[in-house]
Amino acid sequence: MDAPAVLLTLVATIPLPGVDGRIDHLSADPKRNRLFVAALANNTVEVVDLKAGQRIRSLGGFEKPQGVLFLPKNNRLVVANGGNGRVDVLDAAAGYVPLTRLHFKSDADNIRFDPFTDEVLIGHGDGAVAILDAGTGIERRHISLPAHPESFQLLPQERLLFINLPEAAEIAVADPDRMQIVSHWPNPEGQSTNHAMAVDPEQGRVFVAYRTPARLATLQAKSGKMLSNIELCGDSDDLFYDLKFKRLYSICGDGFVDVFDAGSPGKERRIARISTAPHARTGLFVRESGRLIVAVPAQGGRKARLLVFKRS
Repeated sequence: MDAPAVLLTLVATIPLPGVDGRIDHLSADPKRNRLFVAALANNTVEVVDLKAGQRIRSLGGFEKPQGVLFLPKNNRLVVANGGNGRVDVLDAAAGYVPLTRLHFKSDADNIRFDPFTDEVLIGHGDGAVAILDAGTGIERRHISLPAHPESFQLLPQERLLFINLPEAAEIAVADPDRMQIVSHWPNPEGQSTNHAMAVDPEQGRVFVAYRTPARLATLQAKSGKMLSNIELCGDSDDLFYDLKFKRLYSICGDGFVDVFDAGSPGKERRIARISTAPHARTGLFVRESGRLIVAVPAQGGRKARLLVFKRS
């Protein structure tokens, strides 16, 4: 196993003063070196200047924000609220003022962008993915699901959407254009709580992190065939594929980031385990800068902070 410092080096720690409780997902504006942090328990979205290494704004008025997505083309920020199901579309150029608000029944959660159609996908409620026009924020259509969606990932060229449904003990495969589920992949026997997911667009793989027990499964995107199923750090909530280096980064709440060599399908293997902090289970891999950012909630007398790792 390679030394951790060779793969990820901690280059900055950015404090998040006044942020208490659970931190959920992140999004970035690489052009302006901005990071957006969904501080779920704080009911705020924190705006961070990555170049300066400091929080520059705290946006309020949210209800348990879970998903955030920055849209560079429109200079807008989309925020999904788990507490009341509301989705806010904010104008980043005008001081993050609300432009559009959509109201779903409950639990607006993960957000993704479809570059082929210029649409925003949002998982919500007891089982649906809403598909919005990125320019107007208006809902165009939706995909009905048998349970609440956790992480979902899109292979845009293949027009396939892979959706973790832990309450249904499966991964649903959907066609986002026809708004139909085209396949159901049952979870491996004895494995459950599939929350985090990543995809490999070049070799057609789907990576799924299970919490019970902690395992990383690699599946063939076209068929769902299991290619590998290996040990993983516990309580994973974010998983990222580094296309340039052919690596996987799993951020785990038991206080580690597991790094996997994923260069050869079916031969995925862990090559490093980097210490972070307990309950730090969300973050973001910023492809443009090669930075992995881990969100650490306030605990044990220490304030909330971001750990910024440089990939090498």
